Amino acid sequence: MQKKATRNKDFRTILRFGSDVRIGTLMQKFKPVSDLLQIPDKVLGSLSARLRDRADTLVAVQRALPSRLASEVLSAGLEAGRLTVGVSSAAWAARLRYHTQDLRKSVGADTRMTIHTVRLRVAPARPA
Repeated sequence: MQKKATRNKDFRTILRFGSDVRIGTLMQKFKPVSDLLQIPDKVLGSLSARLRDRADTLVAVQRALPSRLASEVLSAGLEAGRLTVGVSSAAWAARLRYHTQDLRKSVGADTRMTIHTVRLRVAPARPA
């Protein structure tokens, strides 16, 4: 009798040998994540592009600030005219408030976008 393989949604393969049915898994050829990130129209590709944009924004924010304050900036993102900056503590967020106008001008010029508002957030600490 001839083997008949049917694939269901969870990638298990149902092998039928006459009236005998066995469930097994077939090896699939996997793609490296780096290859998946290079596909621009896929979800991972768009996430990769967004990650690059956020990294560029973080560099622009850190360049616009004094070195001691820049070292406390953990994340930065720009979306719909709003610059969101994540800092390590509330005390650093309070100090950063004095630099919001400078951030709007400098980061706006670096990214070629108009920044209407700056939002400060206390970001969770990075694991050691």
